[in-house]
Amino acid sequence: MRRRPATRDGADYSPKGCLFAGIRQLRRFCSSILSTATHLSHSAMQFQGALLREQGQTFAVVVVKSHIVDNRSQASEAAVAFQPAFPRVPIVLAAQSHSGMRYYGRPDIARFLASISVSQIPWRTYTYG
Repeated sequence: MRRRPATRDGADYSPKGCLFAGIRQLRRFCSSILSTATHLSHSAMQFQGALLREQGQTFAVVVVKSHIVDNRSQASEAAVAFQPAFPRVPIVLAAQSHSGMRYYGRPDIARFLASISVSQIPWRTYTYG
């Protein structure tokens, strides 16, 4: 088997090298999640949110930074992280951007929230943990 020459950055882009790089990334990601979860389990977390009931549907809205809503993977992780604070309730993430509020979550709920004024949402500070 012929070996590929090393790249200028020293990275190994062979399939085996990519697999090991992926495993290293996954380990770093998992360890960061575990350290965050451990940190949160020892301290209370405060966040802005609202619990609403509209047309027979109860759902939660949680304010996050805009880069969370921009990244689907991070948004999904954030929604899962807030789920224990609002058990059995769909969660929609809200972020302030230069063009107004943006929402991530169930499309029907996100559309509804986008159609109302932010001042109509009963925001409050929640403490979890």
